[in-house]
Amino acid sequence: MPAVPAPLRGAAFAWDRSGRPVPTAVSPAVRVTHGTATRPPVRAAQADESSDPEVDELLDESLVTAAGRFFVSAWTNPGRLPLAPPRFFVVHLGADQTGFQANGRPVTPETLALVIENCHEWGHRPVLVLARSRPPDELVASLAHVLATRLRVSVHTADTGAWQLPGIVFTAGTVRRWDVPGPGVTTGGLLTGPVAESEPAVAPEPAGESEPAVESEPAPVAMAAVPGPIPEIVPVSEAARNVWQPVALPPAIRRESPVVARWSPVQRPPDAPPGAEVAPPADSHPPADLHPSGDPGGSPAQTGRPDSVGGARQKPAGFLPWIAVAPEAEPSDRERLRAFLGWQYEAHARAVLGLLALQPGLRSASGAIDVLSGLVALRAYLRAEDPAGAARIAAEPPAVTAGLVDAVLRGAAEGGDRDGLLLLARCAAAGLGRLPSAAGPVVRPTLADPLLAAGLRPGQVLVEPGFLRVSTTPWAVQGQTVAYAIWSATARRTDRLGSPGQPDGHAAHALFAPGTRFVVLDVSTRAGPPESPAGGIWVLLREFVGGRADPTFDERVRGRLQALVSRVDGDATPTPSGMAEDGGVDGSLIGLGDDGRPYAPEGGDVPPSES
Repeated sequence: MPAVPAPLRGAAFAWDRSGRPVPTAVSPAVRVTHGTATRPPVRAAQADESSDPEVDELLDESLVTAAGRFFVSAWTNPGRLPLAPPRFFVVHLGADQTGFQANGRPVTPETLALVIENCHEWGHRPVLVLARSRPPDELVASLAHVLATRLRVSVHTADTGAWQLPGIVFTAGTVRRWDVPGPGVTTGGLLTGPVAESEPAVAPEPAGESEPAVESEPAPVAMAAVPGPIPEIVPVSEAARNVWQPVALPPAIRRESPVVARWSPVQRPPDAPPGAEVAPPADSHPPADLHPSGDPGGSPAQTGRPDSVGGARQKPAGFLPWIAVAPEAEPSDRERLRAFLGWQYEAHARAVLGLLALQPGLRSASGAIDVLSGLVALRAYLRAEDPAGAARIAAEPPAVTAGLVDAVLRGAAEGGDRDGLLLLARCAAAGLGRLPSAAGPVVRPTLADPLLAAGLRPGQVLVEPGFLRVSTTPWAVQGQTVAYAIWSATARRTDRLGSPGQPDGHAAHALFAPGTRFVVLDVSTRAGPPESPAGGIWVLLREFVGGRADPTFDERVRGRLQALVSRVDGDATPTPSGMAEDGGVDGSLIGLGDDGRPYAPEGGDVPPSES
């Protein structure tokens, strides 16, 4: 029989009526440390049963898998889910701006603590909470504090989405750890009586020790009743505590494991001592040591984090603020889009319904996204750049243009209905994810100031707040001064929605979602007149996915893009039209404002009422 890690070593099992194995007794391995007493054996809960009917109902409707306990629908067949980190009890929950949800119903942190206590596979391991959607930081902190206090184990949460591979969890942001609070610390104001001052509180377990510190007996206080005995925290190794890896697919590789700081809403001044509470680090842009040039797009002093959830972020002087929208589209958004777009909504809806009838694959794997709302909003954005469409409505002021949408996302004070434009951007970003990808080299000409483009440096990371239109075929316009050659990973082809092309009809357009990041590979000046496609400045970019730097891959991509530029120099000719509005070409630079300052690594949150 294979060895089972503590605390499940030596466990005896029975089977309930549903056929699931149930531990009947658990005898953790005895571990003796100098100066500490031997822990007594811990009894396991009996087969997901409790005295609370609500807890029993939540347990019965949940799904026990190798990837953890699911209180939301699993993303694939339960038999194909990867194994969760063995030292952690993983809980999958739903979440929104109002709180956490279990099995589609709101659940309080106290109830969730009772549910975890009655999960037979918990085993008093540290809890890793993975929320489906991004809840506010206050709710995450409140939940983690309650769970750590009630369960007496450390609680870990991810501030962004997470991916699971066998035995490991990846996240694009930071995994924060809440340790077990010391004596006298209660949850949610449950402390009703005064705490005796004769018994000092003992600090929680230090992060660098393998065994928790011995806690003194606190004075009796009036607290809410917790069913069953409260077990002691089970020590885990330092590697298991820091389940933190920079993100994504393919996974990043770090030379050393980063330190996970304890979360606190109070920001520490730069000269504060190391033990003071600090705000979370600005982890969404790549570290400085990932770039050969040593310049990740801003100095460490220019990084920032939000001071409040749902409000404006405090940005350093070196960066420009912008608005970040989450790609979401719900059935309730249809009426709001209809009111915002007016008569154009029906025209777009008919075209989208015809497209879905011919290509039903666009509906597959849509999840919680309303496909009709997303594709209608995306088509409205794309047709807003159509010169013929603009001529048809020239007699009346247009309700929306692509320039207005991008201006709002870039944080510019433009006219128009801001709430409606943000609604359109949010739904369009969701609909964009349903279209096929356009991976590989793409190009984009601009009429921007070449002096600003010449100031870009290899290794610099740029974030583009608005939608970015590119072409998978050579594309040049008359009078262009700067051209981009980009290696795409997530751009989507828009020709299925009748995206307008250039007047000569040769450009096959694609679109990047708002907030896409790019790393500068090279900046070169080509021979020839500045206004010709063979002249001006060429900027080589690679889409920066997952905060991962790969010098070898960058070198290969640079060679491929330079070959593309050489072909464009010899073959491309200007299009007949010199209008800046044709095909989404304007005078803006990717990731830079009009004054040449880059946009901040993170965008400001949009309150729910405005999104």
